[in-house]
Amino acid sequence: MLRTLVIASALAFGLALPAQAGGCPGLVKDVTAKLQQSKLPAAKKAEIAKLRDQGDALHKQGKHDQSMAVLRRAQGMLK
Repeated sequence: MLRTLVIASALAFGLALPAQAGGCPGLVKDVTAKLQQSKLPAAKKAEIAKLRDQGDALHKQGKHDQSMAVLRRAQGMLK
């Protein structure tokens, strides 16, 4: 029984990491698409684009939690 629990935990943990990492590129694409359609002032668009680029860079550095936070902030500014 303990063996089954350990294997199930390892599988769940192993499957969760790639899913979390995959969220960053999806948010980058979402922010980019919304930014292109946005009618916000140029200065606001530039600020959002800077956050998007920062979030993408954090993702590439493996800092996914920080990346997601920055990208969600950019996403929120597009509403």
